[in-house]
Amino acid sequence: MADRNERLGRRIALALFLSLAVVFCLQTVKLFADMVPMGRIAKMDEIKGLALLLASPAGSYLTGTCIPIDGGATAVMTRGSYSTAVPRDGANA
Repeated sequence: MADRNERLGRRIALALFLSLAVVFCLQTVKLFADMVPMGRIAKMDEIKGLALLLASPAGSYLTGTCIPIDGGATAVMTRGSYSTAVPRDGANA
């Protein structure tokens, strides 16, 4: 019986840990998204084109360069929330 309670306790602790980890991860993603001028994290489709270019013969002459895919964060070079400065619907401010 004690062994069963110990296993149950471990499962509960693991479930609690994973729940807290997911909440922390979601909060971190939200915090980073608020710091990006586009107001969101990149989607896989937005990143795969550059990855394919770099992995293909077409990218064989690219060397010693940084190509940021960061929604404009390096162009702005500031920190803070852009949610009030940049409209989310793509309309001009």
